[in-house]
Amino acid sequence: MRSTAARVAVVAVGCLVLGEVVARLWLTAPSAQEPDDALGWAWRPHAHVATYTEGGVSLTLNALGLNDDAVVETPSWRMLVLGNSFVEALQVRRADNFVERAQQLLQERKPGLDIVNLGRSAMHAAHYPVVLSRAWPLLGGDAVVVTVGEGDLVNLLRADIVTERDPSGALTHVGFLPEAKDRMKALFGPILSRSSVVTYLMRRVKPVFEGLANPFVKVEPVPPPDDLRDGPEATARLTWLLRSLRAALPPQVPLLVLDIPSLRYGLGGIATRSAPHESAAYRTAAAQSGLDYLDAGPALIFTYGATGQPGHGFPNLTIGHGHLNAHGHAAVAMALASWIDDQLARSAP
Repeated sequence: MRSTAARVAVVAVGCLVLGEVVARLWLTAPSAQEPDDALGWAWRPHAHVATYTEGGVSLTLNALGLNDDAVVETPSWRMLVLGNSFVEALQVRRADNFVERAQQLLQERKPGLDIVNLGRSAMHAAHYPVVLSRAWPLLGGDAVVVTVGEGDLVNLLRADIVTERDPSGALTHVGFLPEAKDRMKALFGPILSRSSVVTYLMRRVKPVFEGLANPFVKVEPVPPPDDLRDGPEATARLTWLLRSLRAALPPQVPLLVLDIPSLRYGLGGIATRSAPHESAAYRTAAAQSGLDYLDAGPALIFTYGATGQPGHGFPNLTIGHGHLNAHGHAAVAMALASWIDDQLARSAP
């Protein structure tokens, strides 16, 4: 009996080892994410992240789990950039994203300048106070950028956004409901980050499990960008969040609202905004918060007219749609570098 049990154990271990090798070679790598109590999830330090469905690059994140080089210990001037996947920019080489390009454009003027990419996919404006509250004590800085763009206005009306108001109806709080604890991740967490087999099975089994557990859950549709019925409410929520970010910073630290709009690319180098009402709301929220507003739309439109190259999209997905490509990042970098140059001039002795 003992001999049979030992043989079964050896075979089982062998199958697990073989399965892990096969999974790593042909299916997937172990999960690069770890649970985050406030934001749902975060990248592990030094994680390897590959995005082959749009763009097609492989990146290694830094010690903070950011798509950035190592943080400069004693920078001559530092700026933090908050944003979603358009800032994180996993679709292009790091040297091609607008955060890195803007930094390189200004290195000659300000050696030692450091622009920190705090972007993370799936975040939106309601997450940024949490991100800033973590990053500021660790990094500090001389300026902060809040990036907004396609869909950010709609996201402020999601069901997981919570608000509080005073008796007069004025907003006193805007936040998001932290994601519920994932029991499956909590159970398999210790091996999820090490095993490709478990990672692969979790990704395949979890949707089925959730569907069986919640067969009658109705997902409320989000209004499309061109049919935003509660635009004033979304703008008010964004204004409150921007004011909250402003209040969390020292008075001398400028806070910029950077708008990266979505565009429609037409024939003859003509590009138009696909959601102009979003930019109007972002501009209004920035003005009501007393903040600088920078519209990257003109730079993107000019670049397309001059080069004929759309700033969005990739050949392996759809040109003109999706995230910024290298041309789009270059255009945004030029606009952002110009604003930074003005800030450096103002702070010069």
